[in-house]
Amino acid sequence: MTSKISSNTKKMPKVFLCHASEDKAIARALHGQLKAAGLDPWLDKENLRGGDRWDDSIQKVIKKKIDYFLVLQSKSLKNKVEGYVHKEIYEACERQKQFRPDIRFIIPLQIDHGGGLEELEDLQTISIDSEHNIEELIRVIESDYKKRGGTCEREEKLPQVDKVPEFIRFLNSKGWDVNKNENDYWETFYKVYDLTMIYIPPGKFIMGADDGDNDERPQHEVDLDDYWIGKYEVTFAQYDQYCDEIGKEKPDDKGWGRGNRPVIHVSYDDAAAYCVWLSRKTELIFKLPTEAQWEKAARGTGGFVYPWGNHFDKNKCNSKESGLGRTSPVGTYPSGKSTYGCMDMAGNVWEWCSDWYDSEYYKISPAKNPQGPVYGSARVLRGGGWFGVAPNCRAASRHGHPAGRGGLVGFRLMMLTPSPITQEIIILEKLRNSKVCGAETQIRLIR
Repeated sequence: MTSKISSNTKKMPKVFLCHASEDKAIARALHGQLKAAGLDPWLDKENLRGGDRWDDSIQKVIKKKIDYFLVLQSKSLKNKVEGYVHKEIYEACERQKQFRPDIRFIIPLQIDHGGGLEELEDLQTISIDSEHNIEELIRVIESDYKKRGGTCEREEKLPQVDKVPEFIRFLNSKGWDVNKNENDYWETFYKVYDLTMIYIPPGKFIMGADDGDNDERPQHEVDLDDYWIGKYEVTFAQYDQYCDEIGKEKPDDKGWGRGNRPVIHVSYDDAAAYCVWLSRKTELIFKLPTEAQWEKAARGTGGFVYPWGNHFDKNKCNSKESGLGRTSPVGTYPSGKSTYGCMDMAGNVWEWCSDWYDSEYYKISPAKNPQGPVYGSARVLRGGGWFGVAPNCRAASRHGHPAGRGGLVGFRLMMLTPSPITQEIIILEKLRNSKVCGAETQIRLIR
């Protein structure tokens, strides 16, 4: 996780983000990452207000109000021969002349393989494609800010006994093994059903992509309550255990093998019924994730394009580019994990979400805990699958699909953060008393 610079200082480094319009989604994501790290980023879409004169406002900011000027170099930026972005770079180059040679002001960032700008070729570039590189950028700014006499210090963690949340104690009492994972998020394992769930803290994230498909627009901020999500997709081994117990016919594996491969040929209703069964067995509440929950778990609060960063890498997921041509055992691509530690959120199988699909939904969706449209004719799929190409594997990519079975489709679990009172008194009673209800009705009961 990115370290945070102390907010107790009198003045935080103000950082200007210069970018081509085609790269605004990445710029907005970087804005969120820098802000979360304790810096004071400046981005036109975030800081300009209605009625502000574009030229005057930005010129004033660059000349007087910022400490660092970050240029998001890309193919799109390199192809622009004139316009606002080059005016910004010109003003920044003029401002650079005011500083000593050992003081940084302009910092070029590379966000794709488009190459750098000629006027900045004598400056070292930082590639921004992972959280590790964001940390490097913060260290560079931090070190340079101290040279200027600033007091940009990282927060020191005082020795103290960590407070264990009540829900962790509750899971332990139910036989779940809970620890922090290597990404410093709570992760819990339940041996009986071979379940590993990762805790996603409450808070906001950026959903959608203005430079993506039409159904991903507009990009917007969403605030979610906390929840847990499956570290892996549900496997054949897990689903076959369910089929054996209730006498259900097992889904076809296409001859690729079962065991630790993600289950396929499961419909939306099959996946929802499995959640109800698992809820009864564990006395916890399992559901399919909403697409907002799925996307936050995939891209994190920094708004990465892919779970691992902003650039596609065929070695980090099982997509069409990898050439495998079938599913792979879950967790085969650990370098492709998300910020939280979730595996295979790009490629392998398309994953059912609980929402009805509506290509226009983002225009009216609520900012807090969106649940999707009230009705529809198709359900949302996320993840891209083994047959999907790179754009389908983006965290923001959406797909509407009839609720039937297919060799490209599986699912991942979501678990509500447990509370002893709600679990033992209210929700379990509803589940136990709803024997005549179908899976869809029971899933609605536990919403």
